[in-house]
Amino acid sequence: MVGLSVWVAYLNGWHSDQDKSSFIDWRGSPGTKAGDWSAPSDTGPDPSVDLSVFDVVFDVLEHPLAGLDFFLNLLASSLLWPQQRNFEGFLFGEHLGSVAGLLLVCLVLVGLFLVYKDGRLGRYSFWISLVFYSFLILAAIGAKSFPEGIDEALAPRYTSFSVLAVVSIYGLLATTALGRGLSIRRPNIGTILLVFLSGAVILSAATSSYPNGINAGRQNREKTEEAAFVLATYESQPDEVLGETPGLSLGEGAKVTRERAPVLQRLGYNVFSEAQAQQILPPPLSALSPVGSSTSSGIVTLSTDTDTLLTDADSDARADQQNRSVVVPQEASFIKLDGWAVDADNESTAGGVYIDVDGRLFPAFYGARVKQKMARSLGGPEYRYSGFERAIPVSEIGAGSHELSIVILTHDRKGYYRPGQKVALEIEG
Repeated sequence: MVGLSVWVAYLNGWHSDQDKSSFIDWRGSPGTKAGDWSAPSDTGPDPSVDLSVFDVVFDVLEHPLAGLDFFLNLLASSLLWPQQRNFEGFLFGEHLGSVAGLLLVCLVLVGLFLVYKDGRLGRYSFWISLVFYSFLILAAIGAKSFPEGIDEALAPRYTSFSVLAVVSIYGLLATTALGRGLSIRRPNIGTILLVFLSGAVILSAATSSYPNGINAGRQNREKTEEAAFVLATYESQPDEVLGETPGLSLGEGAKVTRERAPVLQRLGYNVFSEAQAQQILPPPLSALSPVGSSTSSGIVTLSTDTDTLLTDADSDARADQQNRSVVVPQEASFIKLDGWAVDADNESTAGGVYIDVDGRLFPAFYGARVKQKMARSLGGPEYRYSGFERAIPVSEIGAGSHELSIVILTHDRKGYYRPGQKVALEIEG
């Protein structure tokens, strides 16, 4: 009953094109101040025209096939990859989500029929309740989101609700099979096959879809860590990087980040908290000990926002970079370095990287993905995330001649190496 009450409160006054957070204040009027969480959107229908919960339900009833198709895809979303409307090459093509959802619904109906036939509704009340609970959640999501199209049904944020439904379906079938097996002298082959069928559906999804999901999660983590680093070093980042980094300015440009980041910095929130800063940024060299060793590193590319100046395709770029002289054109607003670095003595990834320009240290983002071929040449898959990258505004360096090199931290972050490779920069004034 509490859940149904929340459901009604959520859907009442909602329509598909209004601000998604406005249901919190569904009885009042949206705010009018800039930046107000309840401020109406500039596009879409008049937010003052609210739809009741019955209007939302009737909207689904007016388009039953579209609503059913959305629900089936939503039900099967945790079993499918990719999480987009792109099933070319799979059996049933773009209808794979609908077919998988329909199979799960059939398994539920068969399980409920067996429970009813045995007269054991009370014994299996937990799994039956969980099935209906999860289906009601998915129905609520479907009633709200189905006008946005099937792609919305496969959004990753709904996967946890789909998982709950799948678990409840399997639990119902498994306990039913176990109960019938204990109460009937000879095994019920049909029930056992039903359980195996549901298990096969889940296992097939786990073997084909979940590895892709884990890989996507790693990529998402890499992007998130890089965004955190860019925000932590926003003062010395070029506007182009601040504006293009996902999750920072939300497409509104670097101005938004430069206006709001100082507030977080002053309060010590987010990446500017002491605990987060220690994880994101390398420790200062003054707290570390220099280590004399032949470490492995390389500048793969040195580019500007207008051109690529140095790559590992150059014949002597990696072998003798100290003899390289790179001219940065006057129209360039920043330089960007991409490379790799490892702690060769400890046979491990490095603990961080600094870019040294005439003695001034710029922390670089370390943990970027390198190519598999490069990782194998370095020693194995554990070096897959041994890349570094950093963009430095030309205004931070200044016109004239400069010397660029890198500093590599040991894996334990207690020492640092200074490789001999250097690049001479000539920035045109």
